[in-house]
Parts: sequence; structure tokens; C-alpha cells
Amino acid sequence: MGKQMRWSLKNLIQVVAILAIALTFLTSTTVAYQVHKQSLIHSTLEANYAYVQKLTSTTDTYLREILNTLEVNAEVVLSLLDDPSSQTQMNALAERIRTETNTFDSVAVASTEGVILGASSPSRELVGEELTSIGAMQAIKEKRKIISHPYVGIEGEPIIFISVPLFENGEYKGFLGGAIYLDQPNILEKLLGNHYYENGSYVYVVDYAGKLIYHQEKERLKEDVSSNPVVQKLITGESGHKQLINTKGIPMLAGYAYVPIAEWGIVVQRQLDISVAPAKEMVLEMALKSLPLLLLSFFLVRYLSRKIALPLQKLAYYTENSVESDQKEKWKPSLTGTMKLNN
Repeated sequence: MGKQMRWSLKNLIQVVAILAIALTFLTSTTVAYQVHKQSLIHSTLEANYAYVQKLTSTTDTYLREILNTLEVNAEVVLSLLDDPSSQTQMNALAERIRTETNTFDSVAVASTEGVILGASSPSRELVGEELTSIGAMQAIKEKRKIISHPYVGIEGEPIIFISVPLFENGEYKGFLGGAIYLDQPNILEKLLGNHYYENGSYVYVVDYAGKLIYHQEKERLKEDVSSNPVVQKLITGESGHKQLINTKGIPMLAGYAYVPIAEWGIVVQRQLDISVAPAKEMVLEMALKSLPLLLLSFFLVRYLSRKIALPLQKLAYYTENSVESDQKEKWKPSLTGTMKLNN
């Protein structure tokens, strides 16, 4: 029984010490992971927001430059309107705008009724026909420089129409504008397409109603993502950053900003699990680097537990022997008296 007690005491000391070391290690690594994870989340949100603000500023500046280019060329168009033989010149002007700006898929000059007076390729065969698209109707109705809301063309392609009015002595003469086909290589791809990163970050753009007008996955164009918490904020003209679950059910870290001139919203986002992956790597690295120290601690615990348990073992041994000796001395007189009575 003594041996069993001494064995239990030694092992109890070892178990308690090892548990203390293990719990301390688990606590420190868990706290380090949580702190590093929150730091990564915060820095990713801040970086995405700063970057999306830069993209928004670049997009806004470019769109304003395009409108200014159209306004400058509108003066040339006005000088040609009263010349019956100017169609060739207007066609050439429209083609020059298309090629020089490298923004529009087609450029056209239209009258107050929307009749095409001049056009670039590939729309030159439409000269003389009346434009009935949503973009053209908006230009005629509002008689101001506009960036139209995205709409669907005759062949089902998503289009944005950018135009400026033609005014001569205060009289409205028509408009000069260009169409951008969103499902083709376009200005948004040039501005934003180079910002797709191997680290999982990507950019997308929504219109005023929350529909995708630019995304790396072309098949998602025109998809309604208005249920996305970030898109809901963009629809109201807000900018900021947020951790969210997107419409695909994936946790994301997003920075978002509103482009007032076009009523667009730009989002830069990255998957949460990719963003916090360095925290997991840090914990693993901590564990690997701590392993030698943990092993050393276990050996020290084993050694010290023996040193601590040895005096206690001796104390228990001597105490047990002392008790047995006392008991024998107490029983000896009793046995002697009993023997005398029997005799």
C-alpha cells in the first residue's frame, strides 16, 4: 500500500505540473492568435478602404475627363450641323473620338429627335436611323451631360451611354455620345481589371440599383446583389468598410466607396479566411519553436517531481514504520499478561 501511495504522489506532482505547462501554452497561443487575427482583420479593412477610395478617385477623374473630351468635340460638331455635306466629317470625328479616347465601343452624333447624323464604326450603317435606346432617350429628355444607368441593348448586351448636349445660342440641337458595352473589354476593366490579386482580393462595381456592372466573372454581369450589406450602403451613397457575409455565403472583409458622378459603387474585398491565415501560421510557428522548450520543461518536471517526492516518500516510510512500532509496543504487555493468566 505504501508503494502505491508513493507512486501516486510522484505521478500526481508530474500530472499537475504538466497540466499547468500545457494550459499556460494553450492560453498564450490562443490569446496570441485572437489578437493577431483581430489585427489582421482591422488592417485588411483599413487597406481595402484606402484602396477603394483611390480607385474611386481615379474612376471619377477619368469619367470627368471623358465628359470634358466630348464637350470639347461638341463645339466642332456644332460647326458642322448646318453643312448638308458634313456627314463624312462627322463620321470621321466620331471615329477619332472612339479611337483616341479608347473608351467607347461606338460614338454617335444625333439630332433633337434622336436621328443619327454621324457615327463611328461599327455603327456607321445606322446613320439616318432613329435611336430609341434608353441612353439616347435619357440624353434627349434631360438635355445635359449624363452617364446613363446601365441598360440592355437590342442584342441583350449591357450598355452604358455617356453623352453631352449640343447647344447653339441656347437652342438644343441634339447630343454627342458614346456607348460602352459592359460585356466587352471596357474602361472599367482598364481602370479596375489590373487590381485582381493572387492574395484573394478583387474588385467589383454596382449601379444605383445594386446590379453588377463590372466583375471579374463576366457571367455575373447584371446580377442583382442588392441584398449584400455593403451594396445596401452604397445604394444610399455611403462609403466605408465592413466585415460581412456576401450573397454567396462567404465571409468577406470589404472596403467600399460611392462614385457620385455616375451613381456607382466600387467594392474591394478579400475572403476572411485568407486574410487571417497568417494568424494560423503564426500559431503553428510558435508551437514548433516552443516544442524544444516544452520537452525540456517535461524532463525538468519529471526530474524535479522525483526530487520533491523523495523526501515525502521517506517521511511516509518512517511515519509508517513508527506507527507499526508503537502498535507492537502496545500489544506486547497485553500478550504477556494474557500468557501469565493462562499459566
